[in-house]
Amino acid sequence: MKLLIHTGEDTGRDPLLRWLMRDSIAREVRFEPAPGAVDSMGLGEIVQALVTDVTSLGSLVVAIAAWRDSHGRRTDTPTVSIERNGTRIVVAGADPEEIGRVVDALVADDGVS
Repeated sequence: MKLLIHTGEDTGRDPLLRWLMRDSIAREVRFEPAPGAVDSMGLGEIVQALVTDVTSLGSLVVAIAAWRDSHGRRTDTPTVSIERNGTRIVVAGADPEEIGRVVDALVADDGVS
């Protein structure tokens, strides 16, 4: 499944794409800059991800949550959302319930396993 990952703002620190490509948790996921991402003009980062199953999707969400947490205090933690087929979900934390909520929302009515 193809996903677009959006950061809400330019963090000026370790870019999300670079983090995800180095992250061992998300090693099953293929990443690339999203088409048109160069034109975002500092409004954040857009990454395209290709996952093959729900397990790799869950791993991706965990890696995104870790990237968010690495960027400082709660008050300035970057907003990250994942979009698939018109559904856009914000990744708000790394606890298992949050990971499950994001994965469930992205695969709802899909039959993906």
